[in-house]
Amino acid sequence: MTISNISSSLFRLSVGGYFNHEKWTRARLTNTLRHWFGQVDGIDRITPDARSWKKLVMEIALPDGWWLFCVYQTPNGEFGYDIPETRQQERQWFPEFKAMHQA
Repeated sequence: MTISNISSSLFRLSVGGYFNHEKWTRARLTNTLRHWFGQVDGIDRITPDARSWKKLVMEIALPDGWWLFCVYQTPNGEFGYDIPETRQQERQWFPEFKAMHQA
C-alpha cells in the first residue's frame, strides 16, 4: 500500500474526516503521513533510515466513537495501517494510551 492509498482509505472510513478531534482534509492527512515517514515530493519510497518498524498512532472518528489506529512502515519499506476491532484489543496494542477509552 502507498501513503496515498492509506490516507484515502482512512479518510473514507472516518466520520466527516475527523482525526485527532479535528476536521482534516484528505490532503492534510496525506501530507502528515508523508512528512512522518520521510516521503519527498509525493513519491512513496523507503525511508533511508528504515531499519525497524516505524509507526504513527492517531485517533479516528468512526461511527461508534473515537478509536486509536496505527499507520506503519516495515523495515523493507512497505506501508500499512491497523484499526483495532475491540476496545480490549485497542488497549493491548496501545498500552501507552491505556487511560483513553476506558470501557
